[in-house]
Amino acid sequence: LKYSQLLSKCLSPEKIQVHIRSHVIVMSVRDTIEIIDGVHSGTTRLSLKTQLERFGDIDICHKIGDPREDTPWVRFRDASAALAALDAIARGEVLIDGVPIKAQQW
Repeated sequence: LKYSQLLSKCLSPEKIQVHIRSHVIVMSVRDTIEIIDGVHSGTTRLSLKTQLERFGDIDICHKIGDPREDTPWVRFRDASAALAALDAIARGEVLIDGVPIKAQQW
């Protein structure tokens, strides 16, 4: 497919649909971030979600137990919210219990 054909088949700004011999492949733009530092086992899912939902709607906020054993991650409804959150995290503006968190795109 040509680039213009690919763009014409867009489902939304976050997804692109590609037809290849009667198969449909949907590619998602990166809308998920992985929290790699700044949370501990006592950090609640709700506190993590509360800090990050100011950047946009959240589909899933995953935080169970010890983050060293089960890495927390957050999937936003759109990629622009994930990027806004990552930018603020990189600037040290997102704190949980007074500690700045660190994250990366997943």
